Amino acid sequence: MPDEMKTARSLQNLLVKAQRLPDFTVVLKCKNDFAAKKTFDFESIDRDYEARLAEYKAQVAAAEAKEEEPPEAPEGLVTDETEEKESDRVKARFIESKSMQQQVLKEMMEVFQSSRAPLQKVSSDRGDGPTHKAIRSHCRPFLEQRGSLLLRHQLRKVSNLKADDQLRRGLINVSGFGHCSPTVLDAPNFPNQTPGVQLGGRIYFPQSEAQLAQFMEDPARFLGNPGPSPVQLCPAISVVGGPLSGKTSLAKELAQRTGAVYISVPEALSSLISEAVPCQLSKDIRAALQSGQRVPDPLVIQAVRFRLLSPDSLRRGWVLDDFPCSKAQAEGLTALGIVPHRVFMLLAPEAVIYARAAELKSAAVEGQELQQELALQRERLQGFSAQSPALRVFYATIFENVRDIDASRSKWAIFDRAIQETTESLRQRLQYYRRTAMSLATRVKGMCFTSARLETVSGWKHYCPVTLSLQNELVCCYDRSMAVEYHSKVYWMASEEYAELFTEDPEAFLQVPLP
Repeated sequence: MPDEMKTARSLQNLLVKAQRLPDFTVVLKCKNDFAAKKTFDFESIDRDYEARLAEYKAQVAAAEAKEEEPPEAPEGLVTDETEEKESDRVKARFIESKSMQQQVLKEMMEVFQSSRAPLQKVSSDRGDGPTHKAIRSHCRPFLEQRGSLLLRHQLRKVSNLKADDQLRRGLINVSGFGHCSPTVLDAPNFPNQTPGVQLGGRIYFPQSEAQLAQFMEDPARFLGNPGPSPVQLCPAISVVGGPLSGKTSLAKELAQRTGAVYISVPEALSSLISEAVPCQLSKDIRAALQSGQRVPDPLVIQAVRFRLLSPDSLRRGWVLDDFPCSKAQAEGLTALGIVPHRVFMLLAPEAVIYARAAELKSAAVEGQELQQELALQRERLQGFSAQSPALRVFYATIFENVRDIDASRSKWAIFDRAIQETTESLRQRLQYYRRTAMSLATRVKGMCFTSARLETVSGWKHYCPVTLSLQNELVCCYDRSMAVEYHSKVYWMASEEYAELFTEDPEAFLQVPLP
């Protein structure tokens, strides 16, 4: 047996006896012809051999001409006439050596596998690029996810019902992430049917199947994430739009998906009159309804406020259907401290609305008689067109919370856009509360702060500290989307880039005094 074979077996025995097997072993395999071509240049070998043979024959001919003894053939030079090429002989010796190495490698693989050491075979016949890519792919779980190798075997999926039962009996505890997802930072906690994951007496709650797969594959990557915001947030959404634009359907679907309470103005008025303890507000609303008059906006606003402050709305959040409809109503809600996180404005062309009304009429849908009247829909559309511009300007200018949605698209596309914006609004707020609790700088974009709240400016007033530090210039800024809060003070930035720089390290830009 060659010395290199003995060395390989000695290394194998040493690793097994010392219990120092590798964390992961990659075995490259390839066909004999491919390995030989990668190792040798057969054309060059044949060319060099022919040159050596010709030189030797010339020496023999010269010796015979001088009637001298011919010289001995150099080592490796075959003087017998044969059709076999030198490259064929080199290839045969290479394959023989490779076969011996394969036998030793096979024995080593059997030893590693019997010791339960991870091992993966990779074919190298496809070239260096695909081979390296395959090796990186197989090694990733053992390098990038090295910390999760032991934790992964301790994870156990737990259904929501079983998790609730074990939590109630005190058999397990909620993790430091609470009911929020450990995989996504500042993710809202919506109701879902995704199983929980138990690890070391703690239960974790991924919010989707994709997040569950990520956590099961590499738990150590997410266990070190910062905890969620100490402030519990719930959705606060308003859905407005023209007639037959799908407002009610979207509001109900959002409420169901987010776990919020669906609230409409008729429901708020009826609940106040029938369920609440009689008060002056309910008496005034009852009197207005009995007189056949339209309930005044101040009473409607108070009734909506009463419903929004009910225990279930405070605990779960709310989705307000078709309110506020005018700037006056929006100002009334804002004066009471009620500002939606997002105002979804469903916009549909006039032709689409009339087509939907005609479709309802032809289908003779029971309970939709009013929706089938084209004249009524035309009047409602004119009212919305007259009130919506001022409503949009009010919310968009002060709070930047208006989002237009094309109501002519499919209901699935409309819902996807709405749930995406709802999730983003909650994520922005969760990030704000988490960072402020840690005394870190954070953007106020998406927080729907009033102008009075943003006037709690620092000693820099409206000047950008980053511009002064980097460019030695004083720039006055008023863009609300670029404002950053740090230690309860608002700093105004000149650009998105400067806002990000200040958020990462505010103290680096507060050392230069304001002139």
